[in-house]
Amino acid sequence: MAMRLDRVVVKLTKEEAERAAIFGVRRAADSLTNRGDKKVAMIDKSLWTSYILGCLGECAVAKHLGLKWDGVVGHWSSSDLPGGIEVKMVAGDYRVNYLHLQKENKGDRPYFLVAPLQPERSLEFAIIGWEWGKHIMQDIYWGDHYGKGWPCYRKPDTELRPVSDFHAAAQ
Repeated sequence: MAMRLDRVVVKLTKEEAERAAIFGVRRAADSLTNRGDKKVAMIDKSLWTSYILGCLGECAVAKHLGLKWDGVVGHWSSSDLPGGIEVKMVAGDYRVNYLHLQKENKGDRPYFLVAPLQPERSLEFAIIGWEWGKHIMQDIYWGDHYGKGWPCYRKPDTELRPVSDFHAAAQ
């Protein structure tokens, strides 16, 4: 399978990246102390890395959509961005990236898939695509895809909607 060509690349400023990283550290510490480490880290990434990358991805999507990103800490039921928008980050940019959801995710929210370009060497992030939760949370996408006892919904990026379709579909 080929990499999606219709993705959007967003470059964060040094200040945006620093702010997002700080919020990622705060969220990781909050998760460990207040949630009992219930969040599942990205495959092959630590909890700390997962939270920092997640915040960087949220910041990138907010920047592209022209939304304010406040990096809320401790409000686990709220959405990542205004308007109920959720962001899922993958640890690297692969030939095929997958958007993962859990049963407790909300079907009526849009989920964006983001990947860092040249992880740990660049402030650029690819917004790969997006999809409504209800279109991901289907039996055909459910399973223990990695054999680690972590079942989830997993939809490949080739089946996601292009970023450019978001505003029209969200109306």
